[in-house]
Amino acid sequence: MVTDWNDPDIGKGKGQFHVYEPKAGKVTPAGELTVRQPRPAVPHGRQAALP
Repeated sequence: MVTDWNDPDIGKGKGQFHVYEPKAGKVTPAGELTVRQPRPAVPHGRQAALP
């Protein structure tokens, strides 16, 4: 898999969070956040150069 790290949408996803209501015994959606996977320091398949 080749990943273009210059694409601003690479690694972007959604993170949902919920609220548990113990008296009602149910879980309700509370919202959603945009999350991003960190960019790797070294591209996959390559080794870091030694100093």
